[in-house]
Amino acid sequence: MQGFENKYFNRGFVKTNLIYGLIGLGTGLLISAFESAINNKLIQPRDIISILIFSTLITLSITNSIYLFACFWRSEKKPLWHFILIFYGCNILGMLIGIEVSYLAMALIFHVPYHVLNHFSDYRFSFLVVVVVSTIIYFYRAQQATMHARLREKEL
Repeated sequence: MQGFENKYFNRGFVKTNLIYGLIGLGTGLLISAFESAINNKLIQPRDIISILIFSTLITLSITNSIYLFACFWRSEKKPLWHFILIFYGCNILGMLIGIEVSYLAMALIFHVPYHVLNHFSDYRFSFLVVVVVSTIIYFYRAQQATMHARLREKEL
């Protein structure tokens, strides 16, 4: 996709991680609030911390995988199906890394055993979420690149 690689992130690496880290924390707080409202009781602090760890680390790992993808992708050399395959692959890899790092952080903080690649129910649900979010990001960036190309065409 023409124009994707340089326009995905307008900020530096640290600022991007800070912004998306805050988005992950906000998402975790919203999940905690909804869970508390649905169950009509307060959530235990340990559960809130767990939700915040998962939402933040998964958000950051997916953000960094997309960031690295955007930095290294060169669209004029490959067909569109390569772009889509690699884009979704990076997002899924970011999700897997985020889940595993989250479970590792939970094991270190709460002193529970950690088992590598043993969270298949989380993988299934997160896979669905990542595919939906990745598709939204893809269509948004495709539309943005098309509009940018049309504006550049009008300028000529």
